[in-house]
Amino acid sequence: MLACLNIARAIGRRRVEAEALATLGTVALGLHGPAPALELLHQALRLGREIGYRRAEVNAHLGLAGAYRVANRPQEAASHARLGEQLARAAQHHLLARQARALLGDAEPESLLRPAC
Repeated sequence: MLACLNIARAIGRRRVEAEALATLGTVALGLHGPAPALELLHQALRLGREIGYRRAEVNAHLGLAGAYRVANRPQEAASHARLGEQLARAAQHHLLARQARALLGDAEPESLLRPAC
């Protein structure tokens, strides 16, 4: 994945770079704990915002929610999950909105969810 990040940067593929940063953040959380994950996920969030790539913003917020939860920082975790859910709904990324609600412990009945496509 690090090679993917380096290639994306070298050829100027900023969307791929944002996705790679978010993925690396998730991997770092599992391997090294929240500190390195938070840094990578914040980078992904900044880049996603900068280039207007909503999906990367949502993924970064969801990753940050998980990392802050592991870091025992529940207020920040909930804040990022709520932001991710709002952005996902606005962009009609229904699966990502569902994932955000799950992070909040706020599962919505299946009958209220619209199909992802």
